[in-house]
Amino acid sequence: MKTKIIILIIIISIIAISGCTSNTSVNKINQLSPTITEHITKGDESYNKSANYLNSKNTKMSLNESENALTEYNSARSLSIEALEYAKNEDDETHIEYLKLVILEIDSKLNATTELQEAIKLFRNDYIYDGNEKLKLVNEYMKNSEIYKEKKLNLTKNNQNKFK
Repeated sequence: MKTKIIILIIIISIIAISGCTSNTSVNKINQLSPTITEHITKGDESYNKSANYLNSKNTKMSLNESENALTEYNSARSLSIEALEYAKNEDDETHIEYLKLVILEIDSKLNATTELQEAIKLFRNDYIYDGNEKLKLVNEYMKNSEIYKEKKLNLTKNNQNKFK
């Protein structure tokens, strides 16, 4: 009889712990989401400032702002990878797909920003043609980031019960 009670207590404990772990993963994702969004937004602001400075031929400020953008995008990427691990622990395919799209969007923005920096350096050295070629690549990366962003929005629209 005591053995049955002990087994029952162990089973109840396992179920309780599983429920707590699951809830904790969802809470962690929910806690990280606003910070990820904030870093992406700040990265976008710095990226746009960098582009504007480059358009006005202020390469020094353009390079500074592009560095800020990289810092913000890298922070967003690190937090997104952390959130993805929580989603994997939860085995939640919708959140996993969403976070993969977030990471792809950020990676595109990181690539665009890195190429923008290369363009800035080329313009500084009067390699105008090469700089313009880099800017074409920058635009392609940013277009890709918009595609991922749109896919993200569609995923949230189709799964509104999973997103707050």
